[in-house]
Amino acid sequence: MFSASLRQVTSLKQKIPFLNELHLNFILLHYAYIISWAITGSIIVYLGGNIDYVDALFQAAGAATQSGLNTVNLNTLRLYQQIVLYMITCLCTPIFIHGALVFIRLYWFEKRFQHVVRDARAMRRTRSRMQTVTDDGDSEDININRAEGGVSGRPITVIRNDSGDARDARSTDPTSKDFAPGINTPERRESSVDSSSDGTSASNEPRFGLGSLKVPTHLSPEHHIAFLEKQRKDKGALRIPSPREYDRGGAPEALEEVANQDGEQAQHSSDHDDQDDQISPNTHSEELDQLGPLEGPHITINEPDISRTRPRGNTFPRLDTRPTVRETKDGNETTTLAPTNTRNPVRGLIRSLTQERDISTQPYLSWNATVARNSNFVDLTEEQRDELGGIEYRALKTLAVLLIIYYLGFHLIGMVSMIGWIMTNDKWGDVVRADGVGRPWWGIFTSASAFNDLGFTLTPDSMYSFQRAIFPLLMLSFLIIIGNTAFPCMLRLMIWVLSKLTRQGSALWEELKFLLDHPRRCFTLLFPRNATWWLFAIVVALNGIDVIFFLILDLHDSAVTDLPVGIRILDGFFQAAATRTAGFGIISLSELHPAVQVSYMIMMYISVFPIAISMRRTNVYEEKSLGIYGSNDDDDDEETNAPTYIGAHLRRQLSFDLWYVFLGLFIIAIAEGSRLQNREDYSFQLFTVLFEVVSAYGTVGLSFGYTNVDTSFSGQFNVVSKLVIIAMQVRGRHRGLPYALDRAVLLPSDALNRHEAEEGERRMRRRTSNLSGGGSFAQSQSRTLSQARNDAGLSSDRYSGVLVPTLETKSPITTSTQPEQDTPVQTPWYNPRGWSLRKKLIISTTTIVTILATILIPVEIIQNRYPNYTPLNYTLADTYSGRTFFDQFIYFTNEDPTDGFVVYVNKSTATHLNLTYATESSAILRVDASTPNTLSGRNSVRIESRSTYDSGLFIFDIIHTPFGCATWPALWLTDGYNWPMNGEIDVLETTNLGSRGNEITIHTTKGCKMDVKRKQTGQGIFTNCDNVTNGNSGCGVIGDENTYGEEMNNRGGGVYALELRDAGIRTWFFPSGAIPADITNENPDPSSWGIALADFPSTNCDIATHFKNLSIIVNIDLCGELAAQKQFYDTLYHCPATCSDFVASNPGSFVNAYWEFRSFKVYRAY
Repeated sequence: MFSASLRQVTSLKQKIPFLNELHLNFILLHYAYIISWAITGSIIVYLGGNIDYVDALFQAAGAATQSGLNTVNLNTLRLYQQIVLYMITCLCTPIFIHGALVFIRLYWFEKRFQHVVRDARAMRRTRSRMQTVTDDGDSEDININRAEGGVSGRPITVIRNDSGDARDARSTDPTSKDFAPGINTPERRESSVDSSSDGTSASNEPRFGLGSLKVPTHLSPEHHIAFLEKQRKDKGALRIPSPREYDRGGAPEALEEVANQDGEQAQHSSDHDDQDDQISPNTHSEELDQLGPLEGPHITINEPDISRTRPRGNTFPRLDTRPTVRETKDGNETTTLAPTNTRNPVRGLIRSLTQERDISTQPYLSWNATVARNSNFVDLTEEQRDELGGIEYRALKTLAVLLIIYYLGFHLIGMVSMIGWIMTNDKWGDVVRADGVGRPWWGIFTSASAFNDLGFTLTPDSMYSFQRAIFPLLMLSFLIIIGNTAFPCMLRLMIWVLSKLTRQGSALWEELKFLLDHPRRCFTLLFPRNATWWLFAIVVALNGIDVIFFLILDLHDSAVTDLPVGIRILDGFFQAAATRTAGFGIISLSELHPAVQVSYMIMMYISVFPIAISMRRTNVYEEKSLGIYGSNDDDDDEETNAPTYIGAHLRRQLSFDLWYVFLGLFIIAIAEGSRLQNREDYSFQLFTVLFEVVSAYGTVGLSFGYTNVDTSFSGQFNVVSKLVIIAMQVRGRHRGLPYALDRAVLLPSDALNRHEAEEGERRMRRRTSNLSGGGSFAQSQSRTLSQARNDAGLSSDRYSGVLVPTLETKSPITTSTQPEQDTPVQTPWYNPRGWSLRKKLIISTTTIVTILATILIPVEIIQNRYPNYTPLNYTLADTYSGRTFFDQFIYFTNEDPTDGFVVYVNKSTATHLNLTYATESSAILRVDASTPNTLSGRNSVRIESRSTYDSGLFIFDIIHTPFGCATWPALWLTDGYNWPMNGEIDVLETTNLGSRGNEITIHTTKGCKMDVKRKQTGQGIFTNCDNVTNGNSGCGVIGDENTYGEEMNNRGGGVYALELRDAGIRTWFFPSGAIPADITNENPDPSSWGIALADFPSTNCDIATHFKNLSIIVNIDLCGELAAQKQFYDTLYHCPATCSDFVASNPGSFVNAYWEFRSFKVYRAY
């Protein structure tokens, strides 16, 4: 699959010159992947037909980038739209994308290195068989024999003297003069202790041959290895500087050191020694005396312990020795190695507690490799490269399995726990059901949203309704943390625990050990030990800071202090965990202390820093966020200490981010300038815009929201501003990603091998160049070093300045395992270890689809139910018409419940002012259009029918509808004494000019949702009918322009028909001239009227329970809570001045503010 795709891309690039010049890398492919899913998802979501395309694109981009900002409430979307957003998120998370790289690299391993894969599989089978026939005692014998065979059980090369004689490196002759015991060997440590205790010389102690040389063990938190080369010269020892000193211009120097009787050192030529590793001449001098003299002068390869900001847990430690000239008993001088440390004890204790004691430095390789930074193996032969590829391939396979277990396992844990909790808790289950969401689907979606750090919720108020729900807040906090910021920590912990539970020396143990030793060679989000501890400490510190600010700075905010102390701490912790990643809201941000708001904005911006810095620290190519800051020279100054390094990273990151953030803010400020300048729109402020921009760029999703609206603040933006936020989300999603140079994202290839070889050669050439620049002395010393290297059998392999002896490698792994391939062990079909990669992918995908289908198909079936609107026979019950029209109504004279700038008058006043009157053909209800300067409100009328209804068919024949700035007319049904318990049906309602068409709405208490199958021609805008959600917007349906206002009036009016029955509520509109004959003949049959303008079925709403004892109400309100809102009065309809001032001073503007009806007729079913 991958090769076919690459061939198509290559063919396309050859045909198009522009593409041929385009160099694809990881970051470009990542951009293409995210954008592709955003566009694809937007198209699928838009096909639902219930939202604008810009909102569909906004939602899909939010899911692809895990931003979590929403311009529409997710519970108003159809189920399939919610599922699409769910799937996009799961396919675009960092864990999924970076994990996919592991599978791609595995594919390329199998494609390019088939022989390595074959050998690696054979090795695993061989190890498995060995474990089944070897008991614990045998294992110990194997380890002992391995240690006694040389360094890590590998043979040692022959070391020759000047005369050309050779001595067997495996010789066990204790009298061999060329033997120099390892500094860290147990024998030497025992000899030193014994001799020190009795004060006698060690000259009489028996010598030890190389055959008894053991694997180096720890004498101190830092390992020390010294290699001695004999040199037939009578002069002082030659000091070879480290590669870093060569880079600084250093050259070989002859040490003229003379030690006096008490061991004090007279002179040292190097000025670059680390103070932590300074030589103390007295510390271990007695140890070395016990070993007797070493014959002749020696070359000592010395690497100063230069402090570097890199992990200490490397495979090979640095050499930490200093040459000291001592006098022997016969008066001759000899150069010995005196590794003496006077390092900080606290620092050593910390290192000793954090460093592992390796039984073997690289037990998974048959040779002692030279490893540079970022697990870069240098100077490898073809056989060694194949063996390294074999263990890396095996480690990648193990990592792939662990990633699948991690990703699916924690998804499943969150899903099961949240479903189990919500299904067994009726109190919180009612909250979910009230928003029209199925409880199982809520558990699935919410847990995945937390683990994937998405932030979308199916409850419109985010997690505000669950402020006091302890279990979900704890579980979601855990999922949020391990799904993003602490994912590298949790993954390494899981690998480490498995390595401790696995038998040492087994194939699986070697694979896990390789992952722990070389994490960044295998996976971009797996770091070395020290970097992982650093990341864990940062995560804990940032969460702690947020909780402290939340508790201390909000001591006087009732939104926080009203909560019990325990719940307050829990909410603070949940909000802290969600602030940098998920973006859930547990409390209204606008009610918090301004300093807490600013701290949250800062935390959102730095959300990527911990992982980005950890990734950059462990990358040899100096990758930072979206930029590479590497060069041919090592950045010594920056690497010197951590604070300087982090400061440099922050400065570069700020220069990368800030211009883009403020450019987006600037564009939005232009696009939303009129609203930002409006002082009365207190919820639309520049700081809230900046907060939204930072939230989008940080891909967090935290938002201030807007008054009486449950969506994010972005929902108030226009199209241009929404597109800017989308761009912020996409750009911000790519902060902290590795570039193509990162070793963990490079595919195995010949080019990669050549690159690594060239890197080693480049550093060697730089070293040689510095040597040649040191004058005749340096040249002579360079020749001497070269000769010594050849005589001693040393290669140019080095690690941190230490020359490593060339060791005889064991037979290639293919040779040792070839006989085993003849009789392979067949694993059972049910054992996942025997499955191919394709089989594992197929089974994993099938399992996921099956689980989702089992849960979602029943939900989908329920959601697609539709009530049976069987035809009913209706008979006329009540008629409101002619001169007696108003006699059947009661005039409402109380204060306006919606705080309108209006005075409702009684019947006599209305008749006197000619605000209501009736003729044989029509009835009129109007607003006072003559009285000037009405300081307390303009006169108007509100009437309520004396009869009440629980069901029926209502026919409203309308000639004229009111319109004009500041008006809020309505024809509706409700129980004025028991609202909202008995429901409300708005047959006609709009504000101001009413040019957008009529809005038909129902309002209820909890438990009525319209997120189900509906048959209607109007556009639904909300699906939760609960009056406490969406600012009491209810479940609305908007008709076209001719369904209300001036457009309807010019067409001669029309008929609105409302059917209220147990099966549902339906409303039709028939313009004048298109009224059905059965309505005119007073024999209405709704089954013949076609699809309704608005449909509110009883699928997820008990109509008989929510609607009863309803009166017919007609009124014309002025201003009020709805008409005076800036988004309607000013922004949408561009009405002048303020609403109340306009009403008071402009009576002539209300000449069109009147209702005119032909009749109301109510039919009952029989």
